[in-house]
Order: sequence, then C-alpha cells, then structure tokens
Amino acid sequence: MAYVMAFSANKLSHVCISAHCRCCCISAQKGKISIRVWYLCLWMGSSMASKSTAIPEGPNLVKGADPSKPTEYATFAGGCFWGMEKWFRKEFGAALKSTSVGYIGGQKASPTYEDVCTGGTGHAEALQLEYYPDKVDYATLLDYFWRLHDPTTLNRQGNDVGTQYRSAIFYHSDSQKEAANAKMAEMQGKQWGAPITTQVVPAKPEDFFRAEGYHQLYLDAHPGGYCNHFVRPKK
Repeated sequence: MAYVMAFSANKLSHVCISAHCRCCCISAQKGKISIRVWYLCLWMGSSMASKSTAIPEGPNLVKGADPSKPTEYATFAGGCFWGMEKWFRKEFGAALKSTSVGYIGGQKASPTYEDVCTGGTGHAEALQLEYYPDKVDYATLLDYFWRLHDPTTLNRQGNDVGTQYRSAIFYHSDSQKEAANAKMAEMQGKQWGAPITTQVVPAKPEDFFRAEGYHQLYLDAHPGGYCNHFVRPKK
C-alpha cells in the first residue's frame, strides 16, 4: 500500500492512497499556504529510491528493429510518460525502431525527475518515438495520440496535475507541424467536444533529456504499476 506524506507549515500527515500510485510530487496552493505533496511509493516492499537514477545511454530499442532502415522522430506529451510508452509500443510494435521517455520544453539543462516535479523548470514529461515511415505514417501516430489521453484537461491527466503533464506535440519538421494542426482541427468536434488544449511547438533536439533509468520501460518491469492511459474508440 502506498502513502501520501503531506507537508505544510506546521504539520505532517499521512493519507492512504492507491496501491499503484507513482512517485511524483504535486505543488498546490491552499489560500496563502503552499502545500507540496510528495507521493512516496512502496512497490512490492521496495523503494523507488533503490532504483538506479543513472541516465541510460541510447534509446529503448524495439525487438527486431532494423538499424539500416531510415527513420523519423515523433515527440508527444500526454500525461505520465510511463503509460504513453507502454501503449505506443503495444500498438505499433515493429513499426517503431525505438522509444525514450524524458523531459522537453523547459528552461533547465539536464533536469532530474525531482526538478521537473516542482513545475518550476517548464518541462513536460514526453515520449520520443523513432519510427519507420514506410510502416506507419505520422498522421496515424497523431490520431492514436489524441485517443490515448484527454487533451481537453489543461495541465492534467487524471490524478496527475501540473504543467509537466500538459498535452503537447513537439514537431520535428514543417510537415509535422502542418499535419499536427490539421489533425487537431479534425479531432476537435469529431473526437472531442470540449476545446483541445494541446500545444503544437517545435522540438529542438538539444531540448529533449532522457529520463532516469527506472523510468524507461517502467510498465514492462512493473506490469501492474500506475497507468491512467487508455485508448478511446474512434468517433
């Protein structure tokens, strides 16, 4: 079972929450008192702190990936990057060469997870795909992205609240920018009734920072771990 430790100016309280919560922190305001809530997870009796925080070199290759074939990149932010990585790999499999989860769109170089959790660095949790364009096109990836998360909840996905959980597309070319804007216009009203809040912004290669080792392929290592993503049916 996991617990929340809620720190305020004059007290410490413990509140029992879901057994599958993730280690994260959320900053909130209550009147004039700033409350920082830290989720400390116990997973099968072990602490996340015991996991390696080293940044692994290279992306998470998909089994059977062909290194000789040309690839393109796609970068999406849609809430917790654990679920994003799990579902994209499950859906597209061999059409992907690799995946990486990390941080993008912020002001600080080489941020840590704890840095990003404060909401002060401006980064979003994101999934970067390296895909084979002869096996899947960018429009198909976009369609799946907008059905995998709720793009109408500003800076929030389910229980995850903060700018690091914003909906955003980081495009790698002008053609990706055009495709993203066109698909968003299509999805607005067709798939989603409320206004879509997804940002469409340029992806600078030097701005994507791979997350710590324990975040990579997290739900492969912990199949029952926290995940609030699911695929909505097409409308």
